Amino acid sequence: MESGAAILETALADAEEDYLVLPFAENAPHIMGMLKMIVPKNPGNGFFNRVLTLCREYEGSAFGHSFPAAALSQREMDILSLSAQGLSRKELAARLYISEETAKTHFRNIYQKLGVNSKMAAIKLARDRGYLSLAET
Repeated sequence: MESGAAILETALADAEEDYLVLPFAENAPHIMGMLKMIVPKNPGNGFFNRVLTLCREYEGSAFGHSFPAAALSQREMDILSLSAQGLSRKELAARLYISEETAKTHFRNIYQKLGVNSKMAAIKLARDRGYLSLAET
């Protein structure tokens, strides 16, 4: 299992740049043992921790597909995080160099993907599921 863990660790490092989490989550039952070996060796790596959190949720879901946060893009996660920090749509649009209309579209997509209908509900769900840490909010 250690050689597999080394290969998985390399794959995680490669995936981190593009924030690719879904391939790992979809294979959660097959990689959880190795992930549990890798993550403690990399305590400061937020991406590795996020993959482990999402894999636990994916593995625990009844059908293996009720996994909304894996579908959020990095930009959507950035918007959700900034929103949780109290930035208005106008402020976060300026911070991310996007138009307010683009920010509004991102929020619509976030709500749809998370199955909620408000910013507060999205933030609460993200916090409850561990997608946003308290440091981000």
